[in-house]
Amino acid sequence: MKLKSLTILIVSLAPFTMSGQTNIKKAFERFLENPAVTYTENHSLSKDTGKGIKQSQSDIYNFTVNSIQFKLINNILQAFNKDKENAYSLSSGIYKKNDPNVSLAVGNGNGSGVLLTTEPGVNYQYALFLAPKNEDSSGNYRYAYAITWKKEKDKITGMLITTYATTLSYRQSQSSGSKFNGTIYYNNTPYYSVNNGDSVNGSKNKSKSSVKYGGSWFEKFMQEAKKLSIFDDNGIVLQNVVTQTYEITKKVDQYDNVSTQEKQLARDILQEYINKSKDTVCRRILRSAQDNLK
Repeated sequence: MKLKSLTILIVSLAPFTMSGQTNIKKAFERFLENPAVTYTENHSLSKDTGKGIKQSQSDIYNFTVNSIQFKLINNILQAFNKDKENAYSLSSGIYKKNDPNVSLAVGNGNGSGVLLTTEPGVNYQYALFLAPKNEDSSGNYRYAYAITWKKEKDKITGMLITTYATTLSYRQSQSSGSKFNGTIYYNNTPYYSVNNGDSVNGSKNKSKSSVKYGGSWFEKFMQEAKKLSIFDDNGIVLQNVVTQTYEITKKVDQYDNVSTQEKQLARDILQEYINKSKDTVCRRILRSAQDNLK
């Protein structure tokens, strides 16, 4: 009976495939199984309809644990250390205000990915592993495993994340010679993506004054913000939309003639979504978006 229970657990935690990241997978499983941990989860999976081959996957667990249980977080960090020799890329840090955001790609990387740096003070660590040969013989896909956490008085909140996507080098090779050059265009206006991580690099080295955008900032804000109500039932998609909305607010000073009234109206609209959102990560990102408009 004990073996059966363990099998069910491993099947239910779909992201943890058997390969070089064995210690991380087991640490994730033990963490989520621990009764001291409470969490919510969001999952997405996409396969080629003809061949049934997986093309993208995203699994996010938003967790809360008492601050005296930091050893549970430390167990996961130790697992990352044990598996580091099998990873082809590792990164960790503490996000500070105005730092470049860090996110992990999903699928072909055209979306905004999964944002790790949701607010200042968030700790993050991630590792990238090539997909097993029985899943991808081409070597073009990878699994990413990540943990984020932040101590808040008597509790620790954070995320466990797994994504399946093409490698950054593969995406760069596919885009070389084409129109895509690391810049995302939004309504024919350069609109830089969120990241670091293994997603497309954005305007990391550009100062605020070095890039200017045309058109109405508020119009662009509304075009993105209205999607929040369209996708409010889809956790993964919603987090991507929230991230894009956040990015627009971060660039408000790069538009000319944005009035104080427009900023306040945008803050009020964001507050409405904060009040009705049940997703902890989305609420944090939206609050950060409000702070960008002060």
